[in-house]
Amino acid sequence: DTAGILSTKGGSPLHENRIPEVDDPFVRRLKEAGAIIIGKTNAPELGLGSHTYNGQFGRTLNPYDISRTAGGSSGGAAVAVASRMLCVADGSDMMGSLRNPAGWNNLYSLRPTARFLEDEEANMKECILPYPISTVGPIARTPSDLAMLLGTLVGSDRYDSSAFNAERDVTGYRIGWLADWEGAYPMESGILQQCRDALEVLKKCGIEVEHIKRAPFSASELWVSWTTIRSKMISDTMIEEFGQDFFLKGDPPFKNEVLWEVCRGIDVSGEQISKAVSIATSWSRCASSLFEKYDALVLPSAQMWPFSAQLDWPQAIGDASMDTYHRWMECVIPVSLAGLPCATVPSGFGESLPIGLQIFSGRGEDSVALS
Repeated sequence: DTAGILSTKGGSPLHENRIPEVDDPFVRRLKEAGAIIIGKTNAPELGLGSHTYNGQFGRTLNPYDISRTAGGSSGGAAVAVASRMLCVADGSDMMGSLRNPAGWNNLYSLRPTARFLEDEEANMKECILPYPISTVGPIARTPSDLAMLLGTLVGSDRYDSSAFNAERDVTGYRIGWLADWEGAYPMESGILQQCRDALEVLKKCGIEVEHIKRAPFSASELWVSWTTIRSKMISDTMIEEFGQDFFLKGDPPFKNEVLWEVCRGIDVSGEQISKAVSIATSWSRCASSLFEKYDALVLPSAQMWPFSAQLDWPQAIGDASMDTYHRWMECVIPVSLAGLPCATVPSGFGESLPIGLQIFSGRGEDSVALS
């Protein structure tokens, strides 16, 4: 929230005239550091979907090809930085909302360790996991700018950006390349090769890169756990604000994906939540064991190149059909479900379109991901 500035939650008709009276704590810290808040950037309606469009402000287009999507949900923030309207921008990330736009706009971003921001501590009563599934983070054109904005967003007591060294010696670092998770994540042609080419650059910096050929955890279990927890939390939040009857009768004034999440969350049982939390805990333990061997793990920032901006969401990746509006972003779930810090870095262009790498490390190791 930004005090005195129209804040529509992604052009939602439910919030079309909403003007907050109080800044969120991280916005207050930005202002105290001298930042000039000039307005809001575009986002998908209520932040749902990794493609930035809504009925109030339209579609945000990719500056590298204006026929393509800029990603989302922080698509407007990414485009503003990529097109040099802004030097840096804040965004938020639940299911790739900082990572996908950064990758598709040739930028850097950081999804901090969940609960890294002091602000998130106050909202823990609403969380199903021991940490929030969404967190605020920075987007920038350079790693140094990224570190500087991170320090401002979270506070210097939590991260001292002056200690960041863009020329830090990374010789001997070990990275585990997860590729397509042993075939579980469909990838559009050229994505994996472009990422492998980028990893070759890291090797020249002295980093050891090992291809992890066997999936470290069941992708289907990660999907079930994540979508159960996500739908339940979205549904509870929406029902608390508007009431359940609002969503179950008549024709609610928002896109179908919102209603899908709410109705799905209403049907989630306590047993399903318990199973989802158990899976998340098991994956967190598995990830911790991987970080005993590797300093960081790597996945593509998205499973496809920026798609047509006229689509609501892609129906397929190659021969693989997408059964939900967010299935095509499945490769971001390992980070989100475990609340891990993840930097997105540009990995180059294919067919004149950019893609990035997700470089993620253990909880609390944000400086490792940044370095």
